[in-house]
Amino acid sequence: MRGVVEGVRRRVQEIRWTGRALARTPWFSAVVVLVAGLGIGANTAIFSALSVLVLRPLPIEAPDEMVDVLAVVPGGNSFTGFSFADWRDLADGAPALTGLAAYTAVRAPLGTDPLAPPVTVQLTSADYFALLGVRAHLGTVRFDPTAGFGADPSAILSHATWERAFGGDPGVVGRSVTLEGRAFTVVGVAPQGFSGHFIGFPVDAWVPLSMIDVFRPGSDPTSRADKPLELIGRRRPEATVAQIQASLTRVAVDLDRRYPETNAGLRVEVTPTTGIDHSLRSGVFGILAVFGAVAALVLLIACANIGGLLLARAVTRRQEIAVRSSLGASRGRLVWDAVREGLLLFGAGSLLAFGLSVWLTERLERFLAGFRLGVDLPVDLPVLAFTIALGLLTSLVATAAPALYGTGRAPASLLGRGGGGGVGPKRARWAFVVVQVALATSLLVGAGLFTRSVRHGLRADLGLAADDVVVGRLALPGERYDAQSGPAWRDALARQLTGAPTIAAVTWAGRAPLGAARSPVAVGIPGQVPPDGLEGFAVEDMPVGPGWFDVVGLPLVAGRRLSDADHVTSAAVVVNRAFADRFWPGEDPLGRQVVLDGRSREVVGVSADARLLVQDDTPVPTLYRPMEETYRASAVLVIRVAGPIADGKRALADAVSAADAQLRVDQARTLREIANEALLPQRLASGLIGVLGVLGLVLAVLGIHGLVAYTVAQETREIGIRLALGGSKAGVGRAVLTRGLRVVSIGAGAGLLGAVLLTPRARPFLVGVAPIDPFTYGVVAVLVLGMGALAIALPVRRAMRVDPAVALRA
Repeated sequence: MRGVVEGVRRRVQEIRWTGRALARTPWFSAVVVLVAGLGIGANTAIFSALSVLVLRPLPIEAPDEMVDVLAVVPGGNSFTGFSFADWRDLADGAPALTGLAAYTAVRAPLGTDPLAPPVTVQLTSADYFALLGVRAHLGTVRFDPTAGFGADPSAILSHATWERAFGGDPGVVGRSVTLEGRAFTVVGVAPQGFSGHFIGFPVDAWVPLSMIDVFRPGSDPTSRADKPLELIGRRRPEATVAQIQASLTRVAVDLDRRYPETNAGLRVEVTPTTGIDHSLRSGVFGILAVFGAVAALVLLIACANIGGLLLARAVTRRQEIAVRSSLGASRGRLVWDAVREGLLLFGAGSLLAFGLSVWLTERLERFLAGFRLGVDLPVDLPVLAFTIALGLLTSLVATAAPALYGTGRAPASLLGRGGGGGVGPKRARWAFVVVQVALATSLLVGAGLFTRSVRHGLRADLGLAADDVVVGRLALPGERYDAQSGPAWRDALARQLTGAPTIAAVTWAGRAPLGAARSPVAVGIPGQVPPDGLEGFAVEDMPVGPGWFDVVGLPLVAGRRLSDADHVTSAAVVVNRAFADRFWPGEDPLGRQVVLDGRSREVVGVSADARLLVQDDTPVPTLYRPMEETYRASAVLVIRVAGPIADGKRALADAVSAADAQLRVDQARTLREIANEALLPQRLASGLIGVLGVLGLVLAVLGIHGLVAYTVAQETREIGIRLALGGSKAGVGRAVLTRGLRVVSIGAGAGLLGAVLLTPRARPFLVGVAPIDPFTYGVVAVLVLGMGALAIALPVRRAMRVDPAVALRA
């Protein structure tokens, strides 16, 4: 027992000695601790987020058994879904599934304020929660499976909504909540941690699919042409995804044969449920890969920084090792003493890293919430342990290798060398600096490209009056409006809004002028043969109301706009310049014929090109036609605001409420606001990569400064000799500065070359900026060289102030 106590006391004493030794070089110790804390803390926060988004299983029972069933239609997009009848047929034709649930999501106001921020409401089939294996926190999470359409106004609240809207009141079950202007009875509260099966897009409330007409007026559950549903199923443990795919493919082929009017070309795709929408997976995984690579670069910078500093300290202490070895110290004791310093420094850095990781994950969670991404981000302890282990390994190698090398040499061979440590060790130290600068430069190039991409996207010319045109979707309930009363009500609302002092002009459209997805239709061009296997040429379809071109500010380059008579006969269309150039290059498009829906239409005008997708400024052939040739229960209200945007939105909400108190405009936004929201991936990348890029530069600057300062301190005797032999202080300073800038320049050049090789992979996420952008590369090069010179300036000044007499006495 006494031996154990004595051993512990000896170890404590050794730690105290090591602490006092490190305290004699406070700047060096502080830099190592700060670098370790920043590098590990930042990486823990980023990789914790990546773990939540990619690695953490969904909070449902046996998530590996869940599959998404997707509709694949020629010319369709990610919003193509299934009808109620399709859902029932697919459920009956998939014996390998234990169940197939249907759902659809909408944004709706919670409460009675029409301008309140909308919440996400998911309409689900009665078996949704049971299929996912989710149990209620309060009440029940099951809807009445026998209720007919419109007969079950019940709601299940998410745990977050229950706490936010009802203060966590345990008596909430049975109370009423207003959604989309309709009263719903709360029947349950979902468990904490479950907010739907999509990561990052939390659901605030669930209501039964039987209430779909409240949230999607005009929906017809009996029609196969109305396809609002998405499907999720659970496979039997013995079944495979391929078996389910085969059975559902047979059902889809049969539906294509039996219902060619509504299901022509319908196919299904079965994929494992990942928590990320299938249409977004490639983009999401791509941007996550970028974030992961950036975080890994920061960790490498930190490790290179720590390794360079510890290696410099270990090499310059080789004379001390030689002296102690000649006095009888064992090799193991000498190596342990060197390693103990690295462990103590890294231990302090790890404590700082843990505190920083907690703080950074909280800030990252709030940052994502600003983009309406609800993600719970706790510190991932395995990630923290991994990053600490990697940094610890670096510190062990950087401290133990020089000690092992020094103790393996004869003391006499080291005592006469001075403090420099030889050419090889010096090159190794500066190699660490080159690596740090190169990685930081590549990071800053990426951050600069995404920042310029966001700036370009926010300022991009959309070809429309983006800042004062407000659009909002408004759906008319089918039980109160039909093909005659619906258009009349819309015309009356447009006239009422036109008289408002803050509204300059009003029209309607079948879709917003700017969006997140394309809406292609097949058209026939007389005299031209469509591609093999297709019935027509794919072009963008834009149904518009009277005056649409004037309201959105889209000029015509030839011909005329659609007249009131055209909106009655539906015999005329306007095409954009890209359409005319695609099908009639070098010819006059006016008077040409276009076949759509089996009817021939005359081209009466050619408009300028306007951007349809914020991320893509490539002109796309677009056809503008009268919207009311086919009645749509859901349409987009387009208004040009003459005053403040907030006043225009308020006038819009008031006018709709006055015309029909039960109706609400869904997400009234300017075209510029729509564009800004569409830049979410770029804004996320700009913010996160920008922060990590600056962090990488700070780490590199700290490493450069610490290493140059430490090298100057260890070369004080050499500098003193040069000055004593007639060397000038300016020459000494110039030599130190030249050596440091040469290393920084090599690192910056390597980093720029690495960016040239890597940034083309980020092309899909860049808007209006080339991956190899000379301006960005030039700014980064100047910034890195400038910061490198600043980091070297203080050591240079110190070298120029060396007193030869003092240096030689030392």
